[in-house]
Amino acid sequence: SLSPGVRIAGGTLAVSRSKDDDGSPDELLDLFGQLQRHRLSLGQDSREIVRDWVSTMGQALPGSVGANRGLLDILRGNDWTYETLLEMHRSDVLDSLIPEFGKVRCMALHDLYHIYTVDQHLMRAVREFERLRLGVFEESLPRLSQLAREVEHPEILILGILFHDIGKGQGGNHSELGRVMCLQVAKRMGLNESEQALLSFLVLHHLLLTATAFRRDIQDEKTVIDLADTMGTARNLKALYLLTYSDVKAVGP
Repeated sequence: SLSPGVRIAGGTLAVSRSKDDDGSPDELLDLFGQLQRHRLSLGQDSREIVRDWVSTMGQALPGSVGANRGLLDILRGNDWTYETLLEMHRSDVLDSLIPEFGKVRCMALHDLYHIYTVDQHLMRAVREFERLRLGVFEESLPRLSQLAREVEHPEILILGILFHDIGKGQGGNHSELGRVMCLQVAKRMGLNESEQALLSFLVLHHLLLTATAFRRDIQDEKTVIDLADTMGTARNLKALYLLTYSDVKAVGP
């Protein structure tokens, strides 16, 4: 069912609002929950309406308990997560709800690897994880596909994927800066200590597996012991493995 002022038209979700209608942050995120459930996008006119709606909310959006809960519900969805996040990004909702993410919008990286801006790289990494969960690579990557389906709290892993590079462009170690930034977001979202710990671990160590694979002797016992000590738990290892795959796949062809 669709909420008042929302309808499906021409394969898109159409939104109509009067200028006097001060909708709440909860209603705004519910709109994107409906978009996800019906597997739709926003029409251009509706996108402009949503942008105007967001601009009236100011700081009420990132501080809204209901809006943050609505985002977590979207991340728990079984499908259409990437498309929904992309639509939220296009209509300024994601950047307003998570100002830390807005800092990397259209940020270009001048290196040999990344061909996308930081925000697009992070979005594409989410898409790569979602494709694993949906079984797109069931035959070629059976182990990764199984691990992706078994993730107990996909919303936390997706946040880790979405935030792993948000410390870029801030000066200093982007992994450490990103960890501090993501914990600020996690507290606003009301994540518990265990969820905060996993998110913090993923952002801080998101380069560890590739650095180990490419720069360390993986036949050396010390390499294995050092890695195991850093991982601490199988949960951390599985989540970081999935994030690393998604990250590398989203860098370029």
